[in-house]
Amino acid sequence: MRRSIFLAAACLCGSLAWGQTVNTNVGGFGLWQDVLQYSDLYSSSTARMNGISGAQAGLGADAGSAATNPAGLALMRRSEFTFSPALIATNTRNTTRGYDTTGRGSNFHIGQMGLVIASPTSDAVAGRLRGQTFAITLSRINHFNNLRPFSTGADGVPNRTGNIIQPNSLVDYYLGLAGQTFAANDPNASNRAAEVLNTSIINNQGMTQPEFEVRSGFSQFLIDAGTDQNGNINFFSNVPTGRIRQSGRILDRGYQNQVDFAYGINLDDRTMLGGSLAIPYLNHTRDILYQERLLAVDSVQNAYARQYEGFSLQRRETFRSSGVGFNAKFGVLHALSDNVRFGASIQTPSWYRVNTEYSFSLDANFVGNGGRPIYYSDFGTDSAFQPLTAAPREAIYRIVRDRYSMRTPGNLTAGLTFLDSKYGFLSIQATALQYGRARLGGDAYQADNDFLRANVHNFTTQLRLGGEALLGPLFRARAGLAWLQNPFKGAGDTWTYSVGGGARFRTWYLDASVNVFQRRQNYQVFTFAQNTGSLSNNVLTQITLGSAF
Repeated sequence: MRRSIFLAAACLCGSLAWGQTVNTNVGGFGLWQDVLQYSDLYSSSTARMNGISGAQAGLGADAGSAATNPAGLALMRRSEFTFSPALIATNTRNTTRGYDTTGRGSNFHIGQMGLVIASPTSDAVAGRLRGQTFAITLSRINHFNNLRPFSTGADGVPNRTGNIIQPNSLVDYYLGLAGQTFAANDPNASNRAAEVLNTSIINNQGMTQPEFEVRSGFSQFLIDAGTDQNGNINFFSNVPTGRIRQSGRILDRGYQNQVDFAYGINLDDRTMLGGSLAIPYLNHTRDILYQERLLAVDSVQNAYARQYEGFSLQRRETFRSSGVGFNAKFGVLHALSDNVRFGASIQTPSWYRVNTEYSFSLDANFVGNGGRPIYYSDFGTDSAFQPLTAAPREAIYRIVRDRYSMRTPGNLTAGLTFLDSKYGFLSIQATALQYGRARLGGDAYQADNDFLRANVHNFTTQLRLGGEALLGPLFRARAGLAWLQNPFKGAGDTWTYSVGGGARFRTWYLDASVNVFQRRQNYQVFTFAQNTGSLSNNVLTQITLGSAF
């Protein structure tokens, strides 16, 4: 999908970027953002493992091991079924030049579900093989539900610093893009401009995205074009300058899930080996609404531009992505002693095939004397400058469908767990992710891949620490924290925190966890627009009900 230059969100180059500004209007089609976004996995386990912030590589004996270190499954002596409903609540504060807006949202989903079939070897049977375990699990590994409204403030209302900020108009964006796409004093560019401006825009697939953008502004009479004495086409604004108000919102919806088919074997009750094949799949929609209104006219820069008392516009872009992939994991879990376990796993990159759909619409309305709607018709002329004849106002809509392949990072994880049968356990874990190998497939995306290589760390690190305290024979309390390095160079890292608890009975158990994490993002609704900073506070609550059989 060739992303529009009107790119609404610095989405996930900085999904964990603490206060860093990243310009998303560079780097090929902007699909490098998808590589990072779909690599930013936040959960893949049961409430028990989420309660210790995912520090489980050296622990095992949990259905969530299928998606992390499948060797841990071999410690399970009973079959079980797990079901984990979850709720994630997001509160987002967005700041544009000192003007604040707030967005809230929540999403209820299945965080994890799994079936584990354990086949322990009887103590009466000799041999190294002490058991085998097979598991099928479904895990939510990422979510995209977020509402980010933005605004440059109401008419005459100062921001928190007492200033009234004059933002750039979308018209400035169209003019700048027209100058880049159709270079002045270039006969070939002028010929192409004339061809584009006289071609129907309705879902036109023959135009490049920049050409389509320029044609959109022209079709809605926000910008106009005229020929000079040499026959070259030049662009100018039809809209007077003045104080404007910008507002809108970015709405993300969707998920990224993974199905794991995992197998583990127990050798001598000391060494566990395991492997899994996984099918991750995603469904994501980003809907971008941008609105602009002229509040007061200051001046008309071009003597031939129509003078209006005001105008308003509404622009909407929707990106839809769906895809499926696969990866494999191999793991080992070894009991160094009765109280210490070491675990390690390696996961291949995930290879995805992603289908995309991009839709676009733009509508502008002008107001004349007396506040009545008016329509563009007459032009002023002189001997040196002749505006083009405008076609009737056109509705604008475009759908572009595309497909691309993507490789997200593989990783290597290692962890230690210290156990005490009386008090509980403490677990630590480190993960290295190879972002340097993440990329899009095909020569068409070379610019995106070059951008990734230049701006993303080759390897990033994640550290996790968590523990469980035994509170008598039935109850447990858990807590954990994690440090996650941001893959984007110069962007800040993040910390996540978790608490949890549970109760264990003879044939069933109940666990609960709460994970808290923040995401800082910066985005720009269009070139020349004001940067908007977004701080999202996320609270993930999950319950796991397990039944042994």
